[in-house]
Amino acid sequence: MRMWGAVGLVLVLAAPAWAGGPKLQLTVRAEHEVRRVDASGNEVIVLEPVMATHPGETLVYTLDYQNTGDAPAVKPVLAAPIPDGTALVRGTAVAPGADVRYSLDGKTWSAWPRMRAAGMAAGDAEIDVPAAAVRHMQVLLRGPVPAGASGRATFKVIVQ
Repeated sequence: MRMWGAVGLVLVLAAPAWAGGPKLQLTVRAEHEVRRVDASGNEVIVLEPVMATHPGETLVYTLDYQNTGDAPAVKPVLAAPIPDGTALVRGTAVAPGADVRYSLDGKTWSAWPRMRAAGMAAGDAEIDVPAAAVRHMQVLLRGPVPAGASGRATFKVIVQ
C-alpha cells in the first residue's frame, strides 16, 4: 500500500503575476473511480479521494484552474509530470479547448512520442512509445482564459 500525494504541477502564464493582470489558480485532485449502486439500483461511477493505493489501481487526476486575476490569461500552459510509480493511461487526457502534448524527458514535446525500435533500419517508420515511458504532460489552452473564467483537465494513471 502506498500513501498518495498530489502530482507536482507547473503553470506558465504569458504575463508576470506581480504585474496585476491574469492570475491562474490551480487545484489538483487525485481520486479513485469507485463503482456504486444508486437508490434506483443503477450502477454509477463516483470519484473518491485517494488516501492509499495498490498496484494496478487506476487513479483520475483532475486539474481545475480559474483566472482570479483582472485580465485574460493568454494561452497558459499547465505542465503535469506523471507521478512516480504510475503509468499514464493513453487516450484518457480530457482538456476541452486545449491541446495536450507529451514528453519522455520534459524537454521535447509532441502529440505522442515516437521511437525507432531496436533492430529497425534507418528508413523504417518509427513506432509510438509505450504509455509507461511518458513522464510529462502539458495542457496548452488554445485561447485566453478571461478574468473569472475556469476550466478543467483530467487524465488517468495506473499505479505500478
